[in-house]
Amino acid sequence: MGSPRLHALILAGGSGTRFWPLSRHDRPKQLLALEGEHSLLQATVERLAPLVAVEDVLDLHHRGVAAEV
Repeated sequence: MGSPRLHALILAGGSGTRFWPLSRHDRPKQLLALEGEHSLLQATVERLAPLVAVEDVLDLHHRGVAAEV
């Protein structure tokens, strides 16, 4: 029996009101690049990469930005 397949769930549903004026309704904090060139969401997926295949990462995000993710 092999190792269990891991899945990751990223909870990124907030609109980021405390980051105003950087974050807006159409640009929530998880899509901001606060440090470096990658957004907070991208950086989180990169940190998970050694543990979980990217196709096994699920992002629950703000419905207003579904097309951008």
